[in-house]
Amino acid sequence: MITQHGLLQKALASNAVFSLLCGVLMLLFSAKISSLIGVADPIILIIVGLVLVFFSLFVMGLSRNWLKRHSFVWFVINMDFLWVLGTALLVSTGTLTAKGNILRRVAAS
Repeated sequence: MITQHGLLQKALASNAVFSLLCGVLMLLFSAKISSLIGVADPIILIIVGLVLVFFSLFVMGLSRNWLKRHSFVWFVINMDFLWVLGTALLVSTGTLTAKGNILRRVAAS
């Protein structure tokens, strides 16, 4: 049986792995991804990629109980909410290409 604490640890670990994967891909393929999704300057994806890598390390620390403060979990929840809000704003401006919107839908599911 998975306890609430165990479920939270699994959710945080999944968040960390996905954030790390996205961050590393953005760092390695920033030029290709930016042209594919319609972001004008690849440096934007490099910055976002770096932030995601550090964010993933922080979240992994939470999932492994290296950081035991309850408020840190709420910080992660709020950062995820801001990520979704930022994505919604990006979509509403029509900035993304058709392929960018497809990738956004895949990542959101």
